[in-house]
Amino acid sequence: AHNMELLPRNIYIARGGVHMGFSKKVSGKIVIRENKEKGEHFFQPSVDEMFLSALELFEPSNLIGVLLTGIGDDGAEGMVKLKQAGAYTLGESEKTAVVYGMPKEAYERGGVSEQLDFMQILKKITALK
Repeated sequence: AHNMELLPRNIYIARGGVHMGFSKKVSGKIVIRENKEKGEHFFQPSVDEMFLSALELFEPSNLIGVLLTGIGDDGAEGMVKLKQAGAYTLGESEKTAVVYGMPKEAYERGGVSEQLDFMQILKKITALK
């Protein structure tokens, strides 16, 4: 939800039809910023918009980009930029992706640090401290 504070070790999912990004309050808290404007991205919500928003606020070495199954190339540009900036990126493998479109695009463009099966991605994320 708009203006919801980001908390450690939580997962946030964008609502349908609304871009999700991040902004920093005067208090220093990082909150979710929702945007209903179409903007430059075809998909809404756009994974690319979310990844690029995260890059504006966070130290890349503290970010992990994860791209799972999906049609098209949304998220590929963001994954490339995350990885180039020093973030760790994970893409779902063709073996477990129901639709190997989005993770394939990111992988082929050089935006994936490691390509793993879905359960391996889950284990890697849950093991983070």
